Amino acid sequence: MADDAPDEKAQKRDYFKIGVIVLLTLVNSFAPYAAAGGHRYGIFKFACLMMIISGVSMLVVPWMVSGLFASVSTPPTAVPTH
Repeated sequence: MADDAPDEKAQKRDYFKIGVIVLLTLVNSFAPYAAAGGHRYGIFKFACLMMIISGVSMLVVPWMVSGLFASVSTPPTAVPTH
């Protein structure tokens, strides 16, 4: 583990993030099905919604976070006058 290159660590971290997102998508699509009941194919309706939400969040959240950190890390352009 100590001799992993930074690229390998980033790749492992990305695989872990995707695995967690897929696992949470599966669990969160099963929960309303288990609570509501119904036909066993009803789980696909919830899985479809959760996959769409997960995909959109995988596209939007990194963009939002990079914009947030960019705005925080840049120094202010105006100098306050006292």
